Amino acid sequence: MRVITTVPLFAILLIFYNALFAFTRVNRPDIDLLNYALANFTLPSGEIWFLTGQDALIIIGLIVLYIELVKATSASDTSIIEHVFSMMVFLAYLFEFLFFPYVADSAFLILCVMSLIDVLAGFTISVISARRDLTVG
Repeated sequence: MRVITTVPLFAILLIFYNALFAFTRVNRPDIDLLNYALANFTLPSGEIWFLTGQDALIIIGLIVLYIELVKATSASDTSIIEHVFSMMVFLAYLFEFLFFPYVADSAFLILCVMSLIDVLAGFTISVISARRDLTVG
């Protein structure tokens, strides 16, 4: 169970993105899942809003970022390991964005920035928590 909580959720999102969106772009370039309308909603203004794959991915990324920030506030023995894993996941996002053309889109860049925010916030929260522990103890 501890292994599951140590794995950064952005790694799962990266695997999902590569498996679904990038794989489809390479093998079926005629299908664009990122711009495909998954659902549509009629707004009170009467306008119809389409939820695309890209929109859904960014929304899921924001939810994952929130969960990762909540996980960063808990002090545990594995928090440093999780920070290292989060940094490795961010570097994987950055490497893929820079060197693989099939992920060169705004949604992937936004996920990459969310992963960076996760890394920076995780380290910052850990340092602030450690300072408080030192001043209290």
